[in-house]
Amino acid sequence: MKNKGIFGLFIGLTLLLTVVIYCWLVIHELSHAGVCLLEGHSVTLASVIPHFAVSCNGIVQNGTLMLSNWQYFALSMAPYLLALIVSVALFLLKKYPKTSLTVALALLIDVSVNFFSSTIARTDFTQLAIVSKELLFVAMLPVAAVLVITVTVIYRELKKIKSGLSSKSL
Repeated sequence: MKNKGIFGLFIGLTLLLTVVIYCWLVIHELSHAGVCLLEGHSVTLASVIPHFAVSCNGIVQNGTLMLSNWQYFALSMAPYLLALIVSVALFLLKKYPKTSLTVALALLIDVSVNFFSSTIARTDFTQLAIVSKELLFVAMLPVAAVLVITVTVIYRELKKIKSGLSSKSL
């Protein structure tokens, strides 16, 4: 009986995580778009399926970046700064363990995939490294904070869920 509860929880969290990850990917791209619009450029929807992506028009003209390094930093790092804000909120919000767990996992997956795939693919981080290696170092601070905070939230929420399951089986 206990295994059915754990299996059901696993299936439910997996489905919820899939939905949350896709929703977060949309939010991730929309945060790039928001900064692009704030900087006075137009945005084009590059693709929706299988990956939602936007393109910031007019930031490169004749091979020259038309943004300052800090403007490009804001454009590149918007989703990660937003992820930092959300992860801090999750850390402080202790009332909804399953929701906090799934959102924290989505943030962790997004930030990790973008950061660690930088060695093999063109990501926000590789683009930032081309523009300014110094700002890439600054970018590591919110990324590291998101990783630490989300892992902490995930650990805390898994402990809560596990203790809730073991108290129900008694």
